[in-house]
Amino acid sequence: MFKFVLKTLALTFCSLTVQAESSVWKVSLGEESIYIGGTVHLLRHSDFPLPPEFDIAYKNSDRIFFETDIAALSDPEAQGKLLKSMTAAPGSRIDKLLSPETMEKLSDAVSQRGMNVNSLMSFKASMIVTVLQMTELKRLGVNIEGVDAYFHERAVADGMPVGELETLEQQLSFLSKMGEGKEEEFVRSSLHDLDELKSMYEGVVSAWRNGDRKQLEALFISEMKQDFPEVYEQLLVQRNNNWLPKIKSMFKEPGTEYILVGAGHLIGPDGILQRLEKEGYKVTQVKVKP
Repeated sequence: MFKFVLKTLALTFCSLTVQAESSVWKVSLGEESIYIGGTVHLLRHSDFPLPPEFDIAYKNSDRIFFETDIAALSDPEAQGKLLKSMTAAPGSRIDKLLSPETMEKLSDAVSQRGMNVNSLMSFKASMIVTVLQMTELKRLGVNIEGVDAYFHERAVADGMPVGELETLEQQLSFLSKMGEGKEEEFVRSSLHDLDELKSMYEGVVSAWRNGDRKQLEALFISEMKQDFPEVYEQLLVQRNNNWLPKIKSMFKEPGTEYILVGAGHLIGPDGILQRLEKEGYKVTQVKVKP
């Protein structure tokens, strides 16, 4: 469960060598091409500098697109919308949806991280789980805004045109529905994952850094599809369905686009890369030449 929550909020040990792969792909149709990069939304100081392929794609592009309007995320109005979307409806407090055993485990996990569980009771399960995992990640040193924020700041400074694939309201709607209707299973699974957070995070970032599509699929997709098919459909498949027409239309525009989205959106049978490949687009991994 942690793997896809981490990815939606925010996606190593070894420095990248010239023989390594990357999570940046060039997608071509005839003479036209775009770049697509899979991102991690939260990183550590040690994860910088980013793999050089991200910079290569940036320098070869004329416009850059993100999942949503990153600038709006820091706006007080947007933060208010986030809190509203993550607030449970009257009568749907988390303590009314969980078994006594799971509620006790949740209270212990919150208390161990220096918080009061009562301060979280008004929120949906997705928000409570996110707060817990973000707190634990911060303790592990994962407290730096990741690939998306880095390139958004850079693009604004460079005067590069910036766009998004979905509105902030659309993204908040998807995120707020995580685990809805299966709060017991969702919370129990997420609490279990907290104990393995460090090794799981390291595995995810290592696979991302090397652009290992098979490993990323094993870490991101397999568990989600099996344990939470509704979340998989809402969080990945539906959004990919919405984005693909916009991405394909970019091949008709002059210049070159650079798209940066969470790595989980790119891999697996419902991922953007494989779906483009099936439609006849050529997908090649960007590599630094020796």
